[in-house]
Amino acid sequence: MRSLGSAGIALALGLGLAAVWSWQWFDYVRHFEEHSREFDRYGEAILSAADLAVYRECRGGMYEPDELTASLEGVRRGIGSLGIYVRDSTGEIVAEVGEWQGGSPDAHLFEAEFEAPTPRGGGGRRGGGRRFDATGLIPLASGLLRIGILHPRDELDRKLAGDLRRLVITGTSLSLALALLAIVLSMRLRALGLSARLEGANERVRALEYLGRLGAGLVHETRNPLGVVRGHAQRIADGSVPADDVAQTARTILDETDRTLTRLDEFLLLSRPSEPNRTRFGARGLVLDLIELVTPDSEDRGATISLRGGDFELHADYDQARRLLLNLILNALQSLDEGGEVRVELEELSRRHEIRVIDEGHGIPDEIRETIFEPYVTRREGGTGLGLSIARRIADEHGWRLRFEANRPRGTVMIIEVPKR
Repeated sequence: MRSLGSAGIALALGLGLAAVWSWQWFDYVRHFEEHSREFDRYGEAILSAADLAVYRECRGGMYEPDELTASLEGVRRGIGSLGIYVRDSTGEIVAEVGEWQGGSPDAHLFEAEFEAPTPRGGGGRRGGGRRFDATGLIPLASGLLRIGILHPRDELDRKLAGDLRRLVITGTSLSLALALLAIVLSMRLRALGLSARLEGANERVRALEYLGRLGAGLVHETRNPLGVVRGHAQRIADGSVPADDVAQTARTILDETDRTLTRLDEFLLLSRPSEPNRTRFGARGLVLDLIELVTPDSEDRGATISLRGGDFELHADYDQARRLLLNLILNALQSLDEGGEVRVELEELSRRHEIRVIDEGHGIPDEIRETIFEPYVTRREGGTGLGLSIARRIADEHGWRLRFEANRPRGTVMIIEVPKR
């Protein structure tokens, strides 16, 4: 079981780590794409600014080189680019500022094409050279102009590096947290396993101690009756019993033998748990049968016994439930002085049924309250101290709870709690 639990924790840890790093990777990719799109949009914006500068300086398709260069330089400084160039449709440099040739690993070249302003008149390029008019302006070649801006990408790299750091730090932190949780769960599982084994060992020790007490009590409870039986049998064998007393001596031997057999039966019931043979029957009918059974005993004591409450169904071993209730009722009757009352109450609560046996006796002495359900613990002279132990065993085997409370102003309330199925 522990190996299965450890394997489950390891599998869960592996799946958790895979989920964490997948989540962080996809988050990094998403931020990378967002920052890249943001950088591209910024590139479009600065290209538009350079386009406007070219259009502004190209008056009617003519431009003055120094003014165009100065205008582009102002754009470059304003946007913090490394260099800007403008080429005409033939590929010849129209204007250039800064450093843009050769590229740079720390910079990105934004490029775009746009329609050159239409020259006025017939000015144009001839013979591969430039023709200046009287004002010093140069006509642009017709066709598309290409503009390029070499811009540093340190801001983009800074954001991407931050995203990568976040991926590593967050992924590592969550991984460590999952690993720590797995260690804690594994240690907890191990502790539970050790606790279960320790509890099992303690339970076995308690069972052995319980059997030891039962055995010691059995020896005590059978030695005296067997001594009486042996003594009477020896007298009969020696012929020292008068003929008129033989029948009485034989009855004494039978009584002591029956008493010993009863002790042995009780010992077997306590030492060997049995699976209840469950049937369904009414609690009220069972109590009424027991009241009828013990009525002669209660009348001899001048006591009364009554039943209160409605009825509910029990799913239990009838004979064992009968023995449990009979033990409680007899204990209640035997605790009474001359007269008094024993009352059995049946009550249905929200989650359980309760059977209460209430007496007006002397109550349970303080010195045995903690051990009242242990074998051979009794408050009554001549009692064996096994009745409540047997009752507790039967209740436990049925999944019921047997407990007691003090009655007011005197006496004891024994309560059987029967959970609703």
